[in-house]
Amino acid sequence: GWGPQGAAAPPYTENAAARAAMDPARLAVSSPTAWKSAAREDFAAWPARGDRIGDKALLRRALAVWARPGPRVKVAATPGTAAGPAAGPPQLLFAGTVDHAAVVLLHDGQRLVRYAEAADGSTDAGAALDFARTDGAQGASAAALVVGRTARNVRYLTAPWASSVRLVDLLKPGAPGERLAVDAQGVTAPAPSPGPSGGCDSWPALRTDGALLTDLGETTPVRLTYGTPQAPDAVDGPEGRAA
Repeated sequence: GWGPQGAAAPPYTENAAARAAMDPARLAVSSPTAWKSAAREDFAAWPARGDRIGDKALLRRALAVWARPGPRVKVAATPGTAAGPAAGPPQLLFAGTVDHAAVVLLHDGQRLVRYAEAADGSTDAGAALDFARTDGAQGASAAALVVGRTARNVRYLTAPWASSVRLVDLLKPGAPGERLAVDAQGVTAPAPSPGPSGGCDSWPALRTDGALLTDLGETTPVRLTYGTPQAPDAVDGPEGRAA
């Protein structure tokens, strides 16, 4: 199993700080309206969302696997991202069922961690643990996260301040794109992933308010900018969209 005594996550250490980091009751949770008065629009201002934020067993499994993933846990980390345990209790961003997976998104101030297991509780397929560095994310770069992924589609969890979410094609810069439905928890309808290299006739991207994001296979979508490296700007206007 995936519990603290299961094969996927060996027993808790005796270290008090480590025990606190694996206790669901110690998770940091922002209020639903904290982002409205936050000094910065970053992941620390995101509220906890999802239909399983009260599922202590799921949260405990996610925290235990993060602390010590077993051999049947698929661990992935973006370049430059440490894959070690949390130094203290992280913040809960999401816990819910997304398609056929139970997903937990956690944030420790430096990294975004995505835990996923089968929604039906089966351990046959193992679990997944993904790490992404987010210490510099704010505003447009904290506008969305990948919460679910299938072979051809992704679902995004959008920032609580997102007022407009559209699916656009980067290869059709003049087209306005189409509205992408977002549910009450901030999760989008399935959006297509970019095709394999060299074989695509479209490149889907997500436009949320002023941010233009695209999926490159990681938990954090890439923010696209226009201009020089010294002064990057939002992709806004026909010149930027056609670049």
